[in-house]
Amino acid sequence: MIPQQFWRDDAMPYVESRRAQQSRACYRAHSHPTLSVGAVDAGASVLQLAGRQDQPLQAGDVVVIPANCVHACNPQPGGAWSYQMLYLDTAWLDALWHEAHGQAFTLGTTDACHWRDPAT
Repeated sequence: MIPQQFWRDDAMPYVESRRAQQSRACYRAHSHPTLSVGAVDAGASVLQLAGRQDQPLQAGDVVVIPANCVHACNPQPGGAWSYQMLYLDTAWLDALWHEAHGQAFTLGTTDACHWRDPAT
């Protein structure tokens, strides 16, 4: 099993995907210049955001993290988790949304969002 995979395509430079399987890797607090959308496939994690209470994550959860928002998301101590991330260029996303809806894109641009599958 490949523990981590990245996908990029020169024809779509505004999108990048990352998939981690049974990852035990831990990362220090960091940020991305893109809007980050994550989905937890298996295991459990903790989302840490500056100035906010830690948010436990589990399989089925989805998070949206604004560009340049400092965060850390690591597996529970001694555990592993699987997840997928989609990194979207904010200028491209805003232009696309404005073209479709005539207004600026605002979801996840100022504050992180977290959704839990009600079935879990």
